[in-house]
Amino acid sequence: MVPREIHSTNLLTLLLLLVGIFGACQVVDVCTTLYAINLGGQELNPMMAGIVEHPAIFWGVKIAVIGIFAFVGRSIFQHMDRPRVVRMGLVGLSLAVGVAGIPVFSNLIILVDAGMMSNHILVVVLVITFAYMYLAVIRGIRENNRYNQFTGGLVE
Repeated sequence: MVPREIHSTNLLTLLLLLVGIFGACQVVDVCTTLYAINLGGQELNPMMAGIVEHPAIFWGVKIAVIGIFAFVGRSIFQHMDRPRVVRMGLVGLSLAVGVAGIPVFSNLIILVDAGMMSNHILVVVLVITFAYMYLAVIRGIRENNRYNQFTGGLVE
């Protein structure tokens, strides 16, 4: 078992980073979707089409999704003493962050192609997103290396 004090700060930082990126993706998705709809666009996701017509409900759904994501992150943190659970949880959260970025990039590309948004904004968003993802990956690799050094590479 890995003592909590060794990895709690690193794991908490990584989880907060993932929750922050996921939350930012959800907020940007809502903002860009509502912006495009106000300019005459339409929601391409049939599951969200009815919800998007009601901005308050749309925001509520997205905030609930962020809350669920944060709850999962908290659950992972509470199971720090189980390395497999932590690793599987971090992989799952990382995949969810990647999936959450898809509608954001899709919305931004559609807005740029329609001339409703500058290419410069898209470039800035891409650079910031990849910088955050790079930091999350590097932090995850460092955390894994520290864990392996401490345990000699043993798993649970």
